[in-house]
Amino acid sequence: MAPKQMTKGQKEIYAGNQKTLQFYAGVTVVPNVLYILSCLVFSSGGWMRWFGWLLSAASATGGFLTMYFSAKAKFSSTGQLLDAGLDLGMTEGMTEYIKDIVIFSGIVVFLGIFSGYFLLLWLVIPAVAFYYLWISILWPWIHGPDMGDAGDFSDTQGKRRSRVQKVIRR
Repeated sequence: MAPKQMTKGQKEIYAGNQKTLQFYAGVTVVPNVLYILSCLVFSSGGWMRWFGWLLSAASATGGFLTMYFSAKAKFSSTGQLLDAGLDLGMTEGMTEYIKDIVIFSGIVVFLGIFSGYFLLLWLVIPAVAFYYLWISILWPWIHGPDMGDAGDFSDTQGKRRSRVQKVIRR
């Protein structure tokens, strides 16, 4: 039996959330400011570059604001911490995807300083989202077993189907 995982207290979650939010605020703001300054100084960028930047900046800002509001702490009237909000240090769940989007958008905006073609890397995010949607929802729904066919498999067909499902889940 695995040992029980220790849980963090509300004060530790609050302190961790503050550090995490500070880091991701920097990841959101610094590349965007550098991009705007470089475009203004070098007079570069047509409407497509500005549109690509706006898309990346909106995704990074939206992700940061999602983290900010989900980790918003609640205090009592005396200033005592009642609830630290969602733990942003979790290794599972939606917060990891949001963190990835914020970091990836910051990297894309920073690379967009050097060439507008780097802003096309932002198209990876919808592709990955579609991939996860496909493997976890659409593929099993489309190719799932029919209710009427549940007992009609021989042993070899059942084994083959389980092997195919293992390959699909990889």
